[in-house]
Amino acid sequence: RWIVTTGPDYVMPMGEGSLRLSADYTFRSATYNEFNLQDPTTRSIPSSTMVNASLTYSIRKYEFALYGTNLTDNLLVSQVGAGNRLEPYQPGDMRFIGRPRTYGVRFHVGF
Repeated sequence: RWIVTTGPDYVMPMGEGSLRLSADYTFRSATYNEFNLQDPTTRSIPSSTMVNASLTYSIRKYEFALYGTNLTDNLLVSQVGAGNRLEPYQPGDMRFIGRPRTYGVRFHVGF
């Protein structure tokens, strides 16, 4: 029903390059997988929140970044489907789950 995202970016000069701190927060309210709530295949999708952040150093055409996604390690359910194509081996509804907390390093060269 609702998706709200907000986030600051802060850039400061550092030597010949610049350092950028970015963060964002996303809230997704609870909703349903069908418009018709009387449909027997209607399932509830729970609300979720996600926090991401990165620290990037840029100099000329190079960028080096440290980042983290889903920093609060919340369970992110993006879709719920009634039934399951894997039954009887995996009973219940099919759920599509987002990535858990992830950290990484990124290096980028521009052209």
